[in-house]
Amino acid sequence: MIHDITQELFTSVVYPGDPAPKASELPVAPGGAAHVSFLEMCAHNGTHMDAPRHFLPDGYGIDAIPLEKCVGEALVVDAAGRFTASDAARLPADCRRLLLRGGAIPDAGGAAALAARGVDLIGVEPQSVGAGSETTLVHKTLLAAGIAVLEGIRLSSVTAGKYFLFAAPMKLGGLDGAPVRAVLLDL
Repeated sequence: MIHDITQELFTSVVYPGDPAPKASELPVAPGGAAHVSFLEMCAHNGTHMDAPRHFLPDGYGIDAIPLEKCVGEALVVDAAGRFTASDAARLPADCRRLLLRGGAIPDAGGAAALAARGVDLIGVEPQSVGAGSETTLVHKTLLAAGIAVLEGIRLSSVTAGKYFLFAAPMKLGGLDGAPVRAVLLDL
């Protein structure tokens, strides 16, 4: 079974201060047959991935994220509140891609522990992997370690366990983030 864990863009949660996405359409010309839509949005609207450039001055853009980090076996874990270093220590040794179900985000210690473990990807349901005064530190820790940061996923339709994840970002040359159509497949 395929589980779509992506927010619909135009009804998605928008991070405070970011512009909401908008779409417009050219009128179909008389005798014309095709609709043409235009999209205006922040690279961090809806379900999206952050690139290192988002928080690291010399970080690379979203088009340079290795796809191997975004595609492969993933572990969905139930977690609420802060995901700490102790929580990270309880993960199976083979956990490469971690999706937090229940609204949890890593605190500074959790981010450092995930970086030390060499995790390839972390996915969270909130629009940001960090909160409050730790937002910048959590992002910098994860992105500097080469961890793909997937934000704004929806995991209410899946249970905790292992899945196959496909969460490749759009190839937007040099940008600090990009929309993602994230799906999980039952193993």
